Amino acid sequence: MLAEAKMGGVFSLFFCGCIFALALGQFALVYKFGDGGIYSFDILLLVFCLAALSFFIIKRKKIQVTVPGMLLCSFCLIGGISLAFSPIKLSSSELLVAGAYLVRLATYVLFYICLHNLVTAGLLKTGTIEKAVVVSGVFLFIAGIIQLIVFPNLGLISDLYDWDPHKNRMFATFFDPNFLGMYFVICLGISIKRMKRSALASTLLVCTYVFCLAEKEGFPNICFYFGTTSFFSGTKDTNQAYRHHRPK
Repeated sequence: MLAEAKMGGVFSLFFCGCIFALALGQFALVYKFGDGGIYSFDILLLVFCLAALSFFIIKRKKIQVTVPGMLLCSFCLIGGISLAFSPIKLSSSELLVAGAYLVRLATYVLFYICLHNLVTAGLLKTGTIEKAVVVSGVFLFIAGIIQLIVFPNLGLISDLYDWDPHKNRMFATFFDPNFLGMYFVICLGISIKRMKRSALASTLLVCTYVFCLAEKEGFPNICFYFGTTSFFSGTKDTNQAYRHHRPK
């Protein structure tokens, strides 16, 4: 039990390292080829998965694959078959890039399966996962504020690295405001999940929604629209139920 507790601490630190590497974005680039590239978080995720699988095999623990995991594995298998037997003639560089993206997707799926089993085995807590993601979001937000002040125009180097010429938009280390906005949606969703339904949570949600409207980001707008409506609808129903059943 003591050894497993130590391994749990190791996996927790390893997971936090993976999330931190992800938050580094383009600064974590290790090797660039064509339209693809290898990042440090790609390597860390793969090592994390191999370490987790090795641990379960050595300890003879059953590895569970959930229904979403099976569907994702099937999708990767179909993607691999379609890439191998594609009627479209691809160049060697195009095959390399497509194969690299498929390997990355398969690594993410394996990462999900490993996380599920680590949480189920009690070696990794969901609170640790949530805190790591939220802290990375705070890091990205601070980095984005600094980027807006120091380097607001990505168009100055877009021709050199084939990036979109975003100007006066927060892109932080991702160099993509849309991708960054989606990551913020995930972080805010986790934050609200961890908060009690209160006036503070309601104010935070509305203010963030208004901020996203100002940013004109389509995906966050949709997410926060449905999040806001469902949140206040649930709160209203709860208040009505309380008034109906409260003691007189």
